[in-house]
Amino acid sequence: MSDLNRVFGQATRLPHLPEVVLELDRVTRSDGSDMRQIADVIAKDQVVAAKALRLANSAFYGSKGSVGTIEHAIRVLGISDFRVLVLASCAMSAVGTVRGVDMTNHWMHSAIAGQVAAAITARGSSEGSSAFAAGLLHSLGVLVMHLTLPDEAQQVRDRSVAMDLPARAAVEKEVLGFDHAQVGGELLRRWGLPATITEAVQQYIARDAAPRGLPSAVYCGSVSASGALRGDGIESVLEGIGGETLGSLGVEQKWLADQLKRSADQAGALVSAIS
Repeated sequence: MSDLNRVFGQATRLPHLPEVVLELDRVTRSDGSDMRQIADVIAKDQVVAAKALRLANSAFYGSKGSVGTIEHAIRVLGISDFRVLVLASCAMSAVGTVRGVDMTNHWMHSAIAGQVAAAITARGSSEGSSAFAAGLLHSLGVLVMHLTLPDEAQQVRDRSVAMDLPARAAVEKEVLGFDHAQVGGELLRRWGLPATITEAVQQYIARDAAPRGLPSAVYCGSVSASGALRGDGIESVLEGIGGETLGSLGVEQKWLADQLKRSADQAGALVSAIS
């Protein structure tokens, strides 16, 4: 991790999560947790509590301002989505605005990637919420690079194809010796998030090391999101993902086309909810 010390040696520039978010993650993943216990955790931080209520009252969930308590918010969102969306909202606030990055496009890309990854994973396992979280946060390392190494990150951006994160990762390796997936995974590890999420983020570019499961689902979500934002056809998206990855995930063209359209249509409302 010596190369990454260039990033993580600059603690004042790194985003930090509120401690209550990490406690929320621990509580919601433990056996026997209930809504009252989760609500008590959130109530320790009024800013986070306000975010949780805003999420539940957002247009994305169609609640129209009817949710007035944290327990009601948990019922509306479900425990898994509640955990992931509060995490994403707090991560977005922790990062803020990053010079040299189109933040709207960045989070739209993340929202589409998270939804697609979750939908793929939900077809074959119970890890949909982990895939959602990993997809939402998979490009967090890009933002961290711009915060901690702005000059080098700008060089990478100038030499990269817009919205093509795997191609950007290759340029990052050349310029910096590491890529945004490594940076993002390490940040999530330091935040104390579960290994399933941190490893999915860290491995999604080098998914050949784990050709099945969450890293491949996140890669598929990321490439799909890039294609959607560029206006590519589904054939181009599928070519970008690759037949081996699609086969390992059991993804068919029509299903992905339908899911990608649905995710792209919902992305704006999701970003508005978590911002």
